[in-house]
Amino acid sequence: MSNDIERLHIHVSDDALSATISISGGALEGDAHFDYDEVLAHLTSEEGLSGIVEDELRQFIDDLNADPLEFRGSAVIAQGKQAVKGQDAALIWCIERDSTPEVDASGRVDFYSICTLKNARQGDAIARIKPPIPGEDGVNVRGEAIPAEPVKDIEYQAGENVDFIEDVREFKALLNGRVELRGSSICVSEVYEVDGDVDFNTGHINFAGFVRVKGDVQENFRVVAGKGIQVDGSVDAATLESGGTITVMGGINGKNKGLIDAEGDVVCPFLRNVEVRAGASVNVQKEVINCVVRAGRVEFGEAHVEGGEISATGNINVSDAGSKVAVKTILHAGYDYFLDQQTQEDAKLLEPKKSLREKLQEKIEAAHAGYKMLPKPSRAKLEEGMTNLLTYLDDLVTLVESKTQEIDANKKKIKSRNREIEIQNRIYPGVVVRIGKYDRPTDKEYDGYRRFAFDPKRFEVVPFYDRPGAPVPG
Repeated sequence: MSNDIERLHIHVSDDALSATISISGGALEGDAHFDYDEVLAHLTSEEGLSGIVEDELRQFIDDLNADPLEFRGSAVIAQGKQAVKGQDAALIWCIERDSTPEVDASGRVDFYSICTLKNARQGDAIARIKPPIPGEDGVNVRGEAIPAEPVKDIEYQAGENVDFIEDVREFKALLNGRVELRGSSICVSEVYEVDGDVDFNTGHINFAGFVRVKGDVQENFRVVAGKGIQVDGSVDAATLESGGTITVMGGINGKNKGLIDAEGDVVCPFLRNVEVRAGASVNVQKEVINCVVRAGRVEFGEAHVEGGEISATGNINVSDAGSKVAVKTILHAGYDYFLDQQTQEDAKLLEPKKSLREKLQEKIEAAHAGYKMLPKPSRAKLEEGMTNLLTYLDDLVTLVESKTQEIDANKKKIKSRNREIEIQNRIYPGVVVRIGKYDRPTDKEYDGYRRFAFDPKRFEVVPFYDRPGAPVPG
């Protein structure tokens, strides 16, 4: 047996992760026999193997013993274990910029819609650090360890306006703004600066903080900012929406499709062919041509206004109004456009509730009419349903009446006659001076200062000629 066992040939692979057994030196004697335990001991002690695959070894010996004269087979009877690679630490962003253009229902791609910003809201999770996962060491068939590659950790710090939650290794925004990575610091900035124009290189801008554009805003692009917008250049037929003030240093030419919408003020040197909405004031220094302006106040004390409609909840102040060719120009003080729109929307939303109230009342009346004809068990169920229905109807009636009163009260506030319109220098024919719901058309040119106000005695809009002074018959 000891001589036969020497005939066993062991081949170890180059990477030492497997060992193969076979017979060497030609055929064995017919009475050759191998004992499993002796072979196993030989492999582990004499050959120095580990990781023996016992099932494979036992099968090899059984096949060999069954026909030692003819057997020429081999088997992998030892297996090592490769080292398992670990995972390095990683920074996982919880918010991503939208770099995919929108596609409309017709399949047209809107390349204007590509956004290059990461925006965060206060309390948002910005990013988290995924910790490193160590690898596992391996071992070869000689029993020697195969070390796993070391993993790498990363270090990021909470920067400006960012908090780091240690137990979950997560960065959170402390305010609304733009997410920036400054070296290894994660920050949230309240100001986003565009070094050039807003164009196809930037796509639309949608930012929670303040946006400053150092160039122009090109046609068809949109800039939306939560806290304000400043454009150092000009604005073409674009859309600007802001939760604060909008300032445009170079002027706005909307080409009859632009929109400027600010909850605060709008300030610029000129407006042309654009719709402007401002919750506070609109201040223009040079000219306003063919525009629709809706604002809390209008300050055009040095600007010429020609064409379109200028309306304000408060007073209006312009330099000149109209033109020599009598372009229709409406100056409307004492008109709350925003309350008017909200009231119309409220009334529209109230209609289905009014309709539902009427239908419920009809159903209740019909149920009462057939009540006595029902058997007693059915009456009990009907009474329970009626009680619930009547409670709901009472709540609905209360809601409708309350909302109706609110809408009626708001309608009275939409137009006020306690406002004034000042024209500093000149008014042309074609200008309509409107205060509240009262109009005073102009049919010829007038020079000099005029302040228009509602005269409760004459019940009409009349001009005043000094600052301030008594009314002069007009």
